Amino acid sequence: MVDLYRLADDFPGRQKTHMERLCAAVALFPTPEHIDDGPETSPPKRILKEFPRFRKTVQGINIARHIGMERLRGRCPHFHEWLAKLESYATLPGEQPHSSTR
Repeated sequence: MVDLYRLADDFPGRQKTHMERLCAAVALFPTPEHIDDGPETSPPKRILKEFPRFRKTVQGINIARHIGMERLRGRCPHFHEWLAKLESYATLPGEQPHSSTR
């Protein structure tokens, strides 16, 4: 939930109040990673509550592309660490691991 206003682009018919409620919920947490505090309050469930036609496998991917990996990594430290660990496994001997600035 790095760039909530990207949802408005995908669902132009939704009222401003839907976005405001979602933004208010997100504002309660220091990072998007802290939002997931239960099965019914995970980010996709919160989005679905305000945007019932949201499909994580469609709009979620488009939103992630729009936001970009660097910004996602910068706002989500655990996600960044997980990706860095995966990237370190793919590093060949003598090759430098991926250096992503945060």
